[in-house]
Amino acid sequence: MTPDPILLTRSVRAKLRELFGVDLRSLALLRIGLGLSVLVDVAVRASDLVGLYTDRGVLPRDLLLALEGRHVYLSAHYWASAHPALQATLFGITAGCALALIVGWRSWLATAACWYLVASVQVRQPEVYMGGDSILRLLLFWGLFLPLGARFSLDGWRGRVAARPDWLTSGATVALLLQVCLIYWATGIRKTGDLWWNGQAVFYALHSELATPFGEWLRAFPSVLEVLTYGTLFIELFGSFIAFLPFRNAAFRVVTVLLFWGFHAGLAATMNIGLFPLFSMVAWLAFVPSQVWERLRRATRVRLKPDTTTVPSAAYVVSGLSRTLAGGPDVRARLASISAGVLLAYVVVLLAERADVIPRMLPRPVITVGQLLRLQQTWNMFAPNPARSTAYFETQVVLANGAKMTAPAATSFRWQIYLGRAAAARSADSPLARSLFRFAQHRCAVWNSSRGDSLPTVRLALVGHVSELSADGPGRPSTQTVVDVRCETL
Repeated sequence: MTPDPILLTRSVRAKLRELFGVDLRSLALLRIGLGLSVLVDVAVRASDLVGLYTDRGVLPRDLLLALEGRHVYLSAHYWASAHPALQATLFGITAGCALALIVGWRSWLATAACWYLVASVQVRQPEVYMGGDSILRLLLFWGLFLPLGARFSLDGWRGRVAARPDWLTSGATVALLLQVCLIYWATGIRKTGDLWWNGQAVFYALHSELATPFGEWLRAFPSVLEVLTYGTLFIELFGSFIAFLPFRNAAFRVVTVLLFWGFHAGLAATMNIGLFPLFSMVAWLAFVPSQVWERLRRATRVRLKPDTTTVPSAAYVVSGLSRTLAGGPDVRARLASISAGVLLAYVVVLLAERADVIPRMLPRPVITVGQLLRLQQTWNMFAPNPARSTAYFETQVVLANGAKMTAPAATSFRWQIYLGRAAAARSADSPLARSLFRFAQHRCAVWNSSRGDSLPTVRLALVGHVSELSADGPGRPSTQTVVDVRCETL
C-alpha cells in the first residue's frame, strides 16, 4: 500500500518539531542559568577591575584603540575606563540586569541589556578573552529571539506573557540548539593535529600551566590520557547528534545533557580554564525535554504551570504546524524566527570558512554586520594541537633595603591569558607588547600599596620560564626577563 504523501509530510514535520523544539520551562531554566552566569562573570572580573579594565591598568584606552580600532567606541566600558568608580558603576548595572534576568522581570529588556554589557566588557579587554566568553555572549544573543520569560518569571506572574503551549519550535529554537552543537562540531573538525590522532593531546594539555592538582596527578597514567584524548574527539564530533535521534528523543536528550555536563565537569577538575565549563553546562539546559518537567511535576504533585501541555496534541500539530515553524501567528514572533534563521545561516558559513571546509565567500559588509552583532566566533580549543610548550610567569621585586621577593605574576586565569599573549607579541613596538610596561607599573603600585610606607618596591621585573614539551614531559625551562622597570620613576 502506497503511503499517503500528505500524512507522511505531516509526520515528518511533527518529528522535526519534536527534534528542534524547546520546552518553555527549559528556556526559563536557561534564563536563570544565564543570569547567574552573568552575575558570576561580573564578580570574577570585578576582582581585577583596576588592572584590566581602567586606564590605570595594563591596557589604557590609547593602547586599546591602537590595538583594536575604532569599533571600541561602541563599548560602554571603553568610555567608563577613565576612573575605577565609573567602571565599578557599570559593573554594578550589569549585576542588576543579571538579577532582573534571573527573576524574569522585563525579561527581553534584561536579556538585551545583559547581552550588550557582556559584549561591551569583552570589547574593553580583548586580551583576556576566552572561548567561554563567546558562549555566554551568544546564548544571550539568541535569547533575544526567544520567550525566555514565558515561564517561572515575574513577567508571567504579572500577566505580561501571552498564553502558549509549553513546546515551542521556531527558527530561533533551531538557531539556539544548533549554535550549542556548532561549538563542538567546529572545534572537533579543527583538531587535525598529530597529537589528537595519536592519542597524546590530553597528555600535552595536562602538562601546561593550566593543569589542576588532579590534572597533574593524571599525568602518571598515559594509557588513561590516551583514552581521554580519543573520547574528547568522539564527544566533540558526534556527541551532539545523540540529542537529535528521531526515536526516544526525550531519553536521548537527557543522555546528551548528562554526557556534556560530565565532560565539562571533567575539564573543570583537570584544568584551570576559568568559567568556560560553567557557561558550557548552562548552554545544555535548553535541551532538557518536556518529559523531565512532567516527571518532576508528578513527583512533587505540584503543577508547575496551570493549563499547559508539554507535548502538543496531534490536532495541534496538524492545524498549527506551518504557523509555528514560521514563528507563530504574531508578526513580531514570525520576524524573530526568520531573522534567527538567517543569522544562523551566517554563523554556519562563517564557521565553515574559518575551519577551511569551504572557501571564503562572505562579503565584507556581511562580516561587518556580524561583527556589530558580536556573532563572530572561532572554536579552536586546543586545536589543531595543544601547545608544545608551557610558560610560567613570576614577578621579582627589589625592596628599598635591597631585599628581593618573588611571587606568581598570574593571580587569576585571565591574568594567565593576558601574560601569555602579551609576552608572545611578535613586535616589541606593538600595543600589546607595550602594555607589559603598564603591567609592571600596575604591579609596582599593588606591591607598594600592600606594604604601606615601609620598604617600598624600587624595582620590578616580569620573568618568564618556558619549557618545551615532549612525550617524556617538560624539558628544562629557559628563563627570560620580559620587562624590568624602576618603580620610583613611575
